[in-house]
Amino acid sequence: VAPPGPMPSGSFSALAAARCGPRASGSGPASAMRPGRRRPWCPGLVSRAAATAVLLLEGLPLLRAQEAGGPVWRSERELLAHLGGTPTEADELPLLRLCIARSWWAAARELVSRAHSRNAAAGSGVAPLRDEVTSLLTEVKHQADELASYADTTYRDQTKGLDEVHCALQWAQNSSAVFLGVRYATRWSAPGAIEVVDVKVNMTTCCFELSGFGHHSGIKKHYTVDIGLFADIDPQRSSWSAASVGRLAATLHKTSAARWPRLLESKSKSKRQIGTWLDMEEKWADELKTASGGKSERGEDKSEERTATTSPSRSKRRGKRVTTPWRKACEKRWRQLPDSSSSSSSSSS
Repeated sequence: VAPPGPMPSGSFSALAAARCGPRASGSGPASAMRPGRRRPWCPGLVSRAAATAVLLLEGLPLLRAQEAGGPVWRSERELLAHLGGTPTEADELPLLRLCIARSWWAAARELVSRAHSRNAAAGSGVAPLRDEVTSLLTEVKHQADELASYADTTYRDQTKGLDEVHCALQWAQNSSAVFLGVRYATRWSAPGAIEVVDVKVNMTTCCFELSGFGHHSGIKKHYTVDIGLFADIDPQRSSWSAASVGRLAATLHKTSAARWPRLLESKSKSKRQIGTWLDMEEKWADELKTASGGKSERGEDKSEERTATTSPSRSKRRGKRVTTPWRKACEKRWRQLPDSSSSSSSSSS
């Protein structure tokens, strides 16, 4: 942007005279305006001061550079092309401020490198330059943190009130790890979000948490997972990654080698669908069987289910037959009937 040129002398007076007559320009009697005629807008003292301030603020950096006799840098490439000389420390500090203010990091590195090389050859310190860089970068980081906080707050306000979807899960295990599959849908076989953004996964020793936002049927939804695990895991060794479309896979390393009878800590019914990851279960069945002492996983699961159930077995449900009065009367009449064999022998004789 070219610096503004000098303002013509008397330009405001000329403008005022053209619009408002001799009175506005400072000449002529005060009674130049006809009585009853509405006065047009004229640039007064406030308008003149505001216009002057705007012009000064727009052209101040360029005017300072021109007054100092130095060039005006309009791009980082232009500044790098003209850094072939050996600028002094007095020239480096203003250039460094300019580079950091405009995020010209390549030029800033070049200036710092030149300053270190020159000061190392001269045997002088670089404390002023280092202090200046530290101060400028601290200010830049502060402004960036404020922007990130503002953007995060605005984003949270925009995501309030969205439908929350409890993702469906599948899991399998071996002796040292749990393999967890997440699908962005309420059920594993139901359609869900193809792509989920802003996915945040938090794995602690006791819990697995997931949060993300995606679209399904043109509606933005919030997909979540928040489960308490049956036993402790090692978060440092555990990992997760995006699997196929609309899915996520996680590997949770156990703190101690053991077989988990279930995935969740609580025995109560979960609000999300949890199934078995059949492929991974078949893959690690032999290893888990060996580690658990020869008992198959399915056999132990069935025995646990039989233990946990509260309904009695079929044999227990078969109790002693109850004899009602009506049944007693029928049996008594049946016994009073003549025997068929005795009646047939008497008839033959």
